Amino acid sequence: MDYGYNVKVGEGAFINFDCVIIDTCLVTIGARTLFGPKVSLYSGTHPLDPAVRNGTQGPESGKEIHIGEDCWLAGNVTVLPGVTIGKGAVIGAGSVVTKVRSRLLTILGILCEGQKWSLLIRMVAMLGCSRVSFGRGKPSEGDSQD
Repeated sequence: MDYGYNVKVGEGAFINFDCVIIDTCLVTIGARTLFGPKVSLYSGTHPLDPAVRNGTQGPESGKEIHIGEDCWLAGNVTVLPGVTIGKGAVIGAGSVVTKVRSRLLTILGILCEGQKWSLLIRMVAMLGCSRVSFGRGKPSEGDSQD
């Protein structure tokens, strides 16, 4: 934890090992929310211009992060400044969450913005199937039909 006083954790939340919370701004974690190992929440940021950034001497700014109740963030998830994750959302392992404002949402992969899926597809994806197609239309040649 960075500052330690800008974090509010709801009752029954579980935070696994190696969690990093940069709490430059308020970070809220809802009740009964689960964090896998190595989840990182970054509410702070720095100027992009190196002259303004000036190493460690420049300004630090940020945006609040809000994670709703009953969410599950799997291992190695990174949440960037300004993100709100709605109630009941599931964020798959290794995801980088840049902007999400929905509830009962499942997102997987790098640079996630969000995708609403049925409960069945959510369960299949989180069980780690080696190949699952979520596209529309006919499968491409070579796609698994399992």
